[in-house]
Amino acid sequence: EEAESGSGSGGGGEIEAAGFPRTLIFIDGRWPQAKSMVNRSVWLRESLPRVVLLPEEQSGYCFRKQPEEGCLSTLEAVAEALLALEGSRGPALKAALLAPFRRMVELQCGFIPEAQDKNACLQ
Repeated sequence: EEAESGSGSGGGGEIEAAGFPRTLIFIDGRWPQAKSMVNRSVWLRESLPRVVLLPEEQSGYCFRKQPEEGCLSTLEAVAEALLALEGSRGPALKAALLAPFRRMVELQCGFIPEAQDKNACLQ
């Protein structure tokens, strides 16, 4: 069963009203690794409900190629989930998580010759 949650205004109410658990499991790894972990685990694939986040913006992880639009780093996914679940606290929690992430990306791009957004074509 999949439940979609936009992270815009009112997203948190949709998830809570649907009766979804408050415990979320995030699979951490590069996109192919995470997909493989889910596909190899019957428990992850069949026993747990799946929540699909619909981010309002493209991932800030610009120096890594995303498999498709809407893919996020684990930290960005956690930030989007908190935005959707935490009501009025959501925007501040998302901002607090993404500020150091954006700084990390900025610093890493400084060490990558000819750094460019590898996901610009997905927008």
